[in-house]
Amino acid sequence: MHQNGKREIAHLTESTIVLTDTFYNKKETIKKNKLIQLYQERLSWTNTHLSGPNKYSQFLYEIKPENEGTSRLNYIGLQMEYKLTKLSKKDKEAREKEQMNEDAAIWKIIAKEMEKELGKTI
Repeated sequence: MHQNGKREIAHLTESTIVLTDTFYNKKETIKKNKLIQLYQERLSWTNTHLSGPNKYSQFLYEIKPENEGTSRLNYIGLQMEYKLTKLSKKDKEAREKEQMNEDAAIWKIIAKEMEKELGKTI
């Protein structure tokens, strides 16, 4: 995702994994542990941050088929940010919009990588 880092994957069960992501930048090293629960029958999963700067954040994803060969990703998230002080309503709305744009950019990168792996346009 255009970041300098590494990921470790620990399989707890067939449908439960822990991801340990370590990111490096000029100022610091950031480490995040995430608990991922897969619900294959529903094409959905949860992502709960166990540690890191967004501890206790939780994200729910579900892939919904639309037309033949197309689908939509439904996404709901609770983003915890401890470094921020109490925000005004205007600042909170601006941060929410910024976060949505960041998430959309990341998913575009993931979609391009999936296209490469699958050999077709998604």
